[in-house]
Amino acid sequence: MNLTDQHNMTDSAAGLEPAISVVMPAYNAERYLDQAIQSILDQDFQNFEFIIIDDASTDNTLSILNAFATKDQRIKIHCNVENLGVAESLNLGFKMARGRYIARMDADDISLPQRFSKQAAFLDANSDFAFVGTGYQIINADGRITRTDIEATEAWECEWMSIFRMPVIHPSMMIRASIVQQNRISYDESYKAAQDIKFTQDLLQYGSGRCLPIVAFQYRKHENNVSNKKRSTQIEARLRAVTNNAMECFPSIEHDKVFHLFSFLVSPKKAHHSIPSLIDTMQIIENEFRQKRHLDSEQVKRINTLSSRWIAIGALNSLQLRNPKNTISFLWHSRAYARAYLSEAISYFSRRIQRG
Repeated sequence: MNLTDQHNMTDSAAGLEPAISVVMPAYNAERYLDQAIQSILDQDFQNFEFIIIDDASTDNTLSILNAFATKDQRIKIHCNVENLGVAESLNLGFKMARGRYIARMDADDISLPQRFSKQAAFLDANSDFAFVGTGYQIINADGRITRTDIEATEAWECEWMSIFRMPVIHPSMMIRASIVQQNRISYDESYKAAQDIKFTQDLLQYGSGRCLPIVAFQYRKHENNVSNKKRSTQIEARLRAVTNNAMECFPSIEHDKVFHLFSFLVSPKKAHHSIPSLIDTMQIIENEFRQKRHLDSEQVKRINTLSSRWIAIGALNSLQLRNPKNTISFLWHSRAYARAYLSEAISYFSRRIQRG
């Protein structure tokens, strides 16, 4: 019997505080809410409390929540008097949490049954980790799987990816509560739709993070996602989060160079800086990170693949390559990453053809 199994049985039998606090905000979430809640109740790890913040919903969300709460005492509902938004709702939920670990969840996603047991076992065995995520499947509005992905399965890779973007699917995260509480980490409301990036960067100041190499989460993409409804706000907030973080990580690099690179990566169509100069900045960041973390050759190769993929995606989405001169310059400066760029270009155009 592993540590998680022991906690699962003894804590429940003794009536002690839950091992896991699940925190889920919900706003006008009636369409998928029952599926999300049921996926938590179906976990093979049962020693948890389920804190759900109803953010002043105007549909049937609260009725659905109350129906579930009458059947399961682990469900605790907090109703905001007015709509506060995701960040403040999550902060309220985190303050209510009593568990050793806090599991994030969104009201339109699905946690597969083994999620909690695998994540809790990992955190039990690795006290230096602040959080752990899982591999995931992207599902559409109808629940059809459109993609499966597992990223950042090593701590160094998670740290590298966090410089540029979210290293894990945020609602799949399980977080060590003591790190949040002792260091007063919270979701920064000023980052709006990108508060998850800033929150994760803050966690990584106090411990490592990674994804388990298993698929234990289904992330739903549909027309009402926050990322779809607040696209321009998210782009601005994400640019601020990643740029500020990069400047702290690499203070020796000129601010303008960092800002131009991240502007290009976050919103390539609006960026008008020379792609070759952006590649040069990316390589400087790679070299500094490699020296800081003492990476081996295989790890360096993985970083090269990731960074070249991101620049390739930006270049393919940028209007700059419509100019033949820019295309030739781009190909010349990116020749060291030629294989990765070619692979990403093929994948990019394949996706465009599939979307019609």
